[in-house]
Amino acid sequence: MGYIMARFFQGSAFGRRVLSLFVLGALTGGVSATETKILLKSDGYPDGYYYTLDNPVGSNSRYITEYRAGDTDPFSVITRARVALANTGVGDGAPFRADLRIEDANNPGYPLLSPNGLIAEADPNHPVVCQSGGRWTDFFVFGGGAGISAPLGKFYLTVLAPEGQAGINACGLQMDTSTPPLGASRFYLSNFGFFGKVNWNHLAEVEVMENNPFDLEARWHGSSRFAGDGGRPIMFARRPSIDGPTDDFISVSLNIDNQLPVTKQRMLHLYVDRGRLTRGSKSGWREITQRFVSIGSNEPIPELLMLPTGRTTLLLEIPHVIPDRFVDRTPVNLEFRVELSDPNFPDPIDFEEAVLGIRPSAGEPDDGQGEGLFLVQTPSLTNDALAVRFPAIDLPTTKSYSISAIQVVGAELGGEDLDGFDTVELRLEDPVLVDAPDLSPAGLVRQIGSMNGVGEIRMGPVMTELTLDVPDVFIDPINQPLGNLWAQVLLNPGDTISPEFGTFLGGDGSGQTLLTDSFYTASGQATYRRDITQNYQIRLLLDGRKEPSGNGNDRSSSIDFRFPPGGFITTGDGIQINLQQYLDNGGGEPGE
Repeated sequence: MGYIMARFFQGSAFGRRVLSLFVLGALTGGVSATETKILLKSDGYPDGYYYTLDNPVGSNSRYITEYRAGDTDPFSVITRARVALANTGVGDGAPFRADLRIEDANNPGYPLLSPNGLIAEADPNHPVVCQSGGRWTDFFVFGGGAGISAPLGKFYLTVLAPEGQAGINACGLQMDTSTPPLGASRFYLSNFGFFGKVNWNHLAEVEVMENNPFDLEARWHGSSRFAGDGGRPIMFARRPSIDGPTDDFISVSLNIDNQLPVTKQRMLHLYVDRGRLTRGSKSGWREITQRFVSIGSNEPIPELLMLPTGRTTLLLEIPHVIPDRFVDRTPVNLEFRVELSDPNFPDPIDFEEAVLGIRPSAGEPDDGQGEGLFLVQTPSLTNDALAVRFPAIDLPTTKSYSISAIQVVGAELGGEDLDGFDTVELRLEDPVLVDAPDLSPAGLVRQIGSMNGVGEIRMGPVMTELTLDVPDVFIDPINQPLGNLWAQVLLNPGDTISPEFGTFLGGDGSGQTLLTDSFYTASGQATYRRDITQNYQIRLLLDGRKEPSGNGNDRSSSIDFRFPPGGFITTGDGIQINLQQYLDNGGGEPGE
């Protein structure tokens, strides 16, 4: 067994009100009934980690899972909710409780906890009891087993932890830490009246009985980069191409399942919420169905789709360049909606909403909203590095280009005129090691600053975008390809998280647009570890591009948490980490 010092404290408003984290061995997945399915907000498999809430647990403290519009359809019935729980101590037989709630209009992203917010409570005749010394999966039951009609809009499953439990004897909720966070896991600490987000996926998920004979699934992405590629959850408005300013377009892959024994006619409608691009002047859903064509045939979407029994797959794209006036307002995460309807009835029979990241140019993969500030460990040591891999397939592939600058986003905390980053480097990929830059002299392409512990790359207050000019790096991807590139920031030794002092790198933690191309290494070790929770804010600016990549928003208020990126691991046997105690002691040794 081991433990991990994790991503669970959020800005000055959080203070020292923190979660507790535990670790177990590997676990097996749960099961689902034959005619039902779990609406997963994780990969469905706990990884051995679990966490508890405030210490002792408050009377109204909750684990929260968010469900978005389109996660359920008009024919769905919520029958149960599956939870994966754990306790390394002695269980006291106290029951967990659960309910379903609407969103709080005054606190978007979190449930309304007053009586007016209640949709349904789990059946008290089927309690989920806190057990001892292990981990288990159990189900809450709704509607006495018959279930309740699933809400069509946003709703929340909240799980109330047993009150008063503390320390090693507190039961907790298990987590999926092996897949990118989906942004659905939240919590509420009633002792402090504090809501927050967990940067992993916890396993508290509703089970639904699907009565809809039609099931729509939609995935938004950029253009496929090679045969069979599913596309990325972002697209580049400007990726230089031999055919024009970009070869990357807004794309969507649709699966429509018809479970009826006959062919049926249905209508398909696609929408975008333009509010983020137009800064509110034209907010709301705008239909864009007629802008899409089938990939490969360039045929428009017919007014009526003929859906035979079984699955129909549609691959669609908008084969047009985004206008400059919109590109100037990127990076942005745009929300899209797909509706499937019966031509004889006005309301959709199924719909989905999802996010696609629109980025201004190749080499700039983050969303411009820095939600986190990072070190590798605290205090930083010599050769601690945070790195971003730039896959060659994401950069221009049909036209030569130049890398003209490296841009980093971060902040100084704890003072002014602090030492900055030690150095910023552009490197080739290691020809032997997997998922690592080439650290040999031959692998170094460009370097800003010297590796001397002086900290020459000075940042500024939250959040600073620093553009570092480099001699142009000319790349001919056709005749002289370089392969994947890596840009990394080497941190200055001595920077700390508690107390907050030093220069930190920014990270974009928007779950639906994570690329899993961010890595870190401790003290210059050859092994680079992937951080699946963030897009580190290191960018390559192409072909003379020097202007800031932000979209003009004030991002200083968006920094919610500061933590190492997950490699802060220590081994032990049955050790409990109480992060509240850890931080109150100034980052001292956590107690057992």
